[in-house]
This record gives sequence, structure tokens and C-alpha cells, in this order.
Amino acid sequence: MSDFLDALAAAREEFRQDEYIHRVKKLVQAKIYELDEGAIVEDTQYFNHSAIPDFIVSWRGDKSTRDLYLRGSYASILAADELTQTSSDSPVFMSLDETKDFSQEMPPISPQMIRDEPKKASQTLLTDVSAMGEMLEPEARNVTPLTRLVQSSFFRGGRGLIDEARVESLIQAQDQAEPANLTEIVRESFTEPAAVRMERTAAIVALALNEDSAASHPILESLTGRLSDIELQELLPWLLHQEKPIGSRSFWRRFGEMTSFSEIERIAPALEGLDISPLMVANAESWQAQRSYLGVSSRIAAADDDDTVTRNGWRFRSGVLGVDAGIHRVNFSSDGRTLRGRDDGAFPAWNDLEKNLSSFQLASVNLKGITRSVRIEAEKSDDIRQDVENVAQSLDDTYSVSDLVLRFSPRESKEGFAAVSVKFGKGLAVAGQGATIADLARSSLSILAYRSPLSLKNQDAVLGDAEAQGFFEVDAPKLDDHLNDGRETHDVVQLTVEAEASANEQEI
Repeated sequence: MSDFLDALAAAREEFRQDEYIHRVKKLVQAKIYELDEGAIVEDTQYFNHSAIPDFIVSWRGDKSTRDLYLRGSYASILAADELTQTSSDSPVFMSLDETKDFSQEMPPISPQMIRDEPKKASQTLLTDVSAMGEMLEPEARNVTPLTRLVQSSFFRGGRGLIDEARVESLIQAQDQAEPANLTEIVRESFTEPAAVRMERTAAIVALALNEDSAASHPILESLTGRLSDIELQELLPWLLHQEKPIGSRSFWRRFGEMTSFSEIERIAPALEGLDISPLMVANAESWQAQRSYLGVSSRIAAADDDDTVTRNGWRFRSGVLGVDAGIHRVNFSSDGRTLRGRDDGAFPAWNDLEKNLSSFQLASVNLKGITRSVRIEAEKSDDIRQDVENVAQSLDDTYSVSDLVLRFSPRESKEGFAAVSVKFGKGLAVAGQGATIADLARSSLSILAYRSPLSLKNQDAVLGDAEAQGFFEVDAPKLDDHLNDGRETHDVVQLTVEAEASANEQEI
């Protein structure tokens, strides 16, 4: 706190008014950024104007703004009745002096009058530089994500009078690490959305600090709403850095229900290199991504002494999440522009894929021959592998597979199932509606990696030995029975043959 106040005191000694204004505003602006990295602070080029704020503060990804007015003292704010006279919604008035007792001045203003002033405008924040300084350097014994959340919410969601004493009370309540102790003071000092974020964060921190209750504590089930980016950015790295890791899958699954993979990607810089396996393993069967890319394991690609990329687990590297699995590395993204794939990948022969496909339902396949191309799609049958085999043997040609579509168990999608399109030339698996990260992982490690597929047991290990919901593992005898039934009932299978050499089309 002393550094900030000392700098302000030094600025006050500046006799040149323009220089004084410049130094004060630059200092306040810098400290706002220090409190909240997501803030955007626009300098209006006005100072102490009666109607125009000194700053307009906004936030990335948020349409709301707050006008910030700098004033010389609390007395000047009350004398002008600024809290009721301003036309701004939820403004912030900051006194450059922390003095509250003006009882000897005319008109007299007491500390109680200052405490009562915010009641005139419930969404207005009334504060001073000492409170801001205390907020910048909290003296809590245990700094947790809640500390940073309170700091970043100071301008974003603060309301009422937040002076140095109120900041100290907030810090003490945080230090007790009990959500109930925070509720009253948080509700008094912050807007509803900010208060909800803090209470939720306090509950998660309390659970994390008590590993024994993390799996079954009633607070776990009471958590509601979506975690904001700022909550994720402060909470997740802290949770993963705990000396005693949180092993409760129910904890991580509940955490995952309050966010999504795409939201986790937005805070990738804060997670770079961290092992986020507990979170991914708990949510791989429910979280969705748009595509996955099969590459070489970082343990093989990296230099022998490069430990930063050779550690096991699900980790972000250069902003992209991936997991090493045997000799392979599978990267995932919810943005199709991130993983574009390669341009010169080889197409496998149909015979090379048959065994690997035995554990999947095949919805369509694109066969590339020397003289013709054949696309086979299922209209009624669940699986068309035998139909593909019949076509491949009946036509006098040698076929490779450019792409195919795998079908996964019933999902909440328009079609009632999820599909993953495997594009061999690109090395990509592309998710259809309802497909999960686990679906993409299995498609990549079994089908894209057809030359050296990862065993089903090892795939389960990559996914944390979770029950493989949505993964069709069918033993050989049952598979043969299923295919025979399909032939006997003559399920409709659409076959399209494109003659590449002659441009003629033939329907089979």
C-alpha cells in the first residue's frame, strides 16, 4: 500500500498542474490494470470535471462499462451531491484523500454521513486511494483465488462504501476460508453477479482445502451457474498446484459441469504446461471439441533433455491441448482454424482398416480406386462394414480409404447419435453434433493410428479408466452375428460410384 500512496504523495508535490494531472491519472490507470488484467481503461482527457468522468472502464468479453470520477476528497463528493446528480449508471467515485472527518468545516461532514451516502444510489461505488492501495497488497495469510477475484471485482462489481476498513474486513473473511463468513460482507460490498462469483469461488476453495469432503460435501452439489473466465483463470491453476492433489472425480466432474472445453481453451496461457489430467479425465466423455489431430508423441519429437514437453498427462502446449499416448500425441481444439491438419497424408488400404474398425460402427466410407471412387453410406443399417467388403471384392480395382464416418452411441443430437469424420489425408478426426473428446480420442488412436493403434486397454488408461460410454466395443462372434442379420434383412445401403477416369456414374 505504501508504494501507491507514496507515489500519489510525490505527485501532489508537483506544482505544474498539467504534470500533476498526468501523473495522478497514469498512476491510477496503472493500478487498475494491476487489480484487473481484463480491464480496459479509457482516459477521457478530463480531470475532476463535474459531468464527464476521468476514465471509462470496460472489460474484455463484457459489454458493461463503469464511469470513474476522481475527486479531491469525500467532502467534495458529498458537498456536490454527486451520487444523485450524476447521469451515469453504476459510477465509481474515488477520493484522492482518505480523510472522512470534516466536522469542523462548513458545512460539517461527519464519517457517518459518508457511510450513509451510498444508500442514495445502491449500485454506486464510493471509495478512496487508501482502500485501493490496501486492495493491491492484501495481507491475508493464505492467498487463494478468492483474493484475486475480490481484487478484480473491485471496480467491476464493487458498490457502497469500500474504504480501507472494509477492505481489511474482506481480507479477514477470506482468510477464514469459510463461505458462510463471506456472504454478508460480500453481498453488502458487491453487485449480485460479482457476489455470486465470490461465493462460488469461496465454496470451491473450501472444498479443495478439505480433500476428504471434496467428493461428497453438500456444497459440491449446491454449486450452480457457469464459471466466468476470471474465475477459471484464478481457480484452475490454483487447484492444479495444490500440494495435495484433488483426486475426487466427482469434484472435477462437477467443476466441468460449470464450464466447457472451449472456455478452458480461452485461459490456455494460464494453464501452459500444467497437468490438467484430473479435469480432462473426469469430463472427456461429456465435453465436446470440434476436431483432433494425430501427431508424434512429444517424448519422441522432443530433444532428450527437453523435459518441458515430455511429461505425461493432458497438457496445453503453445495454447493447444494434447495428450501423449504411446508413440502418438493427440491434439484437440474446439476451433477448426486451430488444427488444420497436414496436406500430404497417405490413404490407408481398406484391408489395413478392417481389424481396427471391428470395435466401431461404420456409418459411411469413401473408397478411392484407380479407375473409380465409391462412397458407401448407411441409410437404415447400423454398420456397413460387410457392405463395404462386398463392394471392394466385387469391383475389379484396388481401394484405399480417403475418409470415413464413425457412429457413436445415442446422444442428444438431431440424429440421435454422434458421428466423427476421419480424414486420413489431413490426419484429422472431425466431430459432428454430440461427439465428445473421448470419441475423438478413440477415433484418432484406433483409426487414424491404423498402422500402430493403441490398445483398448491403453486408450482407457489415457481416458482415466473411465467407463467408455458411447464407445462400441463388440466382440468378434457378436459382430459376425450382427453382420449376418444385416445381410438377411437386406438393410438399405446407398452406394455411389464415381468413375474418375470416364466421369461416368454407376449405381450399384
